[in-house]
Amino acid sequence: MPVIEILTLINAPQERCFQLALSVDLHPISAGQTKEELIGDIYSGILQLGDSVTFRARRFGVWQTLTSITSCQLNQAPLCGTYSSLHLRWVG
Repeated sequence: MPVIEILTLINAPQERCFQLALSVDLHPISAGQTKEELIGDIYSGILQLGDSVTFRARRFGVWQTLTSITSCQLNQAPLCGTYSSLHLRWVG
């Protein structure tokens, strides 16, 4: 199976990056190349424990619906969608 690895270097503490990652408003800006749009029940603000957020995005030329349940932990993975095996790893 092909593996795609993306490394983003950010000059900020890990906790600050995680807090910004919970922002529903910032996510579409950071992923602008996929033309992501919110289609779920949450359209703005900071995600809280138990929230579910759904985006529609164009990835590899195909429109996809991606839903994730936030666990408010530094290591988490999406619940469903094409990238259900995606895992975020914080390197610090």
